[in-house]
Amino acid sequence: MAPKIVHGSDADITHFPFQVALFQAGTAPTDTQFCGGVIIDATHVITAAHCLFDVTEPNQVAHPDEIEVFAGSADLTDTGATLAPVSKTTFDPQYDPNTNDFDLGVITLTDPLWTGPDPILGGGSPPSIAPITRVTDDTAFETNLTNHDDAIVTGWGDTSPEPGGTPTLSNTLQQATVPLVDSTTCTADYEGDAFISAHLFCAGDHDAGSGITDSCQGDSGGPLVIGGPDPANFVLAGLVDSGEGCAQPLFPGIYNRLSNADFQTFLSTDHTQAPEQTSATTVTAGNQPGQTLTCDAGQWSDPSATIDYQWVNTAGASLATGNTYTIQPADRGTSIVCQPKVSNDGGYGFGRSAARFVPTPVTPTPPAPPPPPPGDKRAPRLTVLSKKCNKRTCTVTVRVRDAAPSSGISKVRATLGFSRKVRCKSHKSRAAKACTKRAHRALRASSSKGGKFTIVAKHLKPGTGYTISLLPIDKAGNKPQFSTITSVRTKKLHPFFLF
Repeated sequence: MAPKIVHGSDADITHFPFQVALFQAGTAPTDTQFCGGVIIDATHVITAAHCLFDVTEPNQVAHPDEIEVFAGSADLTDTGATLAPVSKTTFDPQYDPNTNDFDLGVITLTDPLWTGPDPILGGGSPPSIAPITRVTDDTAFETNLTNHDDAIVTGWGDTSPEPGGTPTLSNTLQQATVPLVDSTTCTADYEGDAFISAHLFCAGDHDAGSGITDSCQGDSGGPLVIGGPDPANFVLAGLVDSGEGCAQPLFPGIYNRLSNADFQTFLSTDHTQAPEQTSATTVTAGNQPGQTLTCDAGQWSDPSATIDYQWVNTAGASLATGNTYTIQPADRGTSIVCQPKVSNDGGYGFGRSAARFVPTPVTPTPPAPPPPPPGDKRAPRLTVLSKKCNKRTCTVTVRVRDAAPSSGISKVRATLGFSRKVRCKSHKSRAAKACTKRAHRALRASSSKGGKFTIVAKHLKPGTGYTISLLPIDKAGNKPQFSTITSVRTKKLHPFFLF
């Protein structure tokens, strides 16, 4: 039996003639299909912005020559299908890769998929290539969500719900019926895990067992339709966006809400090709405090695009804006990078310069202290062996060594450091406002053979940076003067695309 899209079934392309697949140009669709798309007219396909941005090159839009569109067949092995080259790739310039807000892209085809009037469904066998109308009444669609109306999602993506497993892909287009989820439940299900903006909605079994139907990796950008069961009544309500795993209880799929007025405005205009970088970003002059660095964004495909400069260090901390930056004494021992954002009405791209290291002055090495008298008077030394994080847990393994004569290791004191938002009052005003304060939490260090200790930090926020302070203490009470501080970062929630 052919694999099914997370408990879906084979789909008939004549019922979904607007469905297309995106794959790497010049390759077989079965080898490199990575996203879905939807035909909206003879020369335009809409998809998720994350299917076009940061796919083939970090922080860049995919070049039109890198993508082809597969249309007119449910079978990716069908040599009679239409393979359409692409002339332009654009996406909503308000797209935020961190939250998946405004996650909408448009592909312009080099040649039209048909000539003459748009194909019309109904009255006999429908064509295998045709556009679909979109839901435009957002108030009416909110009623569909509240009523938990059935919707249908299609795609060639992963058919296995196992998180972290090897994707099981289908060469045959799959379909699955998923109930719409009301906005209140959708927001509650993803509280603390994902931001459900006005441009997103949820669909999928809310609290079912092992038979949950859902979209998955590789389905991104593909259609979710309502109005069934008659295909002649299908209208496009959303595009596959993201979610927590696939077919997981209490985590329905997240979809782009095409009835939102912002999306309708974006789709009403033929936008400029998103900027593409053609020469590297560079930084000139200096590596000492007081010297000024100047950033050249490099050459981009749209000379009229807007450039916003951002200076950061290699730890990710923001330093300044503008195309120049004066090195500060606090920058010693760090590397500085210029990261320009180049934008137009069709999207944006980021440049990144080579890192400019600011050295620390060399100071004479003090003479070695006299050897300690007999007895355990030397502090143990700690080395970080490994760090590993998932979305909510980080594990750090260390080794502690105590030079002879040693009384043995007593413990490792571990403390988690993080920033949190609190309510505070300004000294100029009685009004409360949001402030960021540093907080700490003690962690347990479990010992094992060979002086190894394991520290596990749980219940962390996805995509967030933390510090872990580590202080070894031996049984004689000796400890280093300073703690070892190591940084960790939990993994982000990832959108659904496969490339």
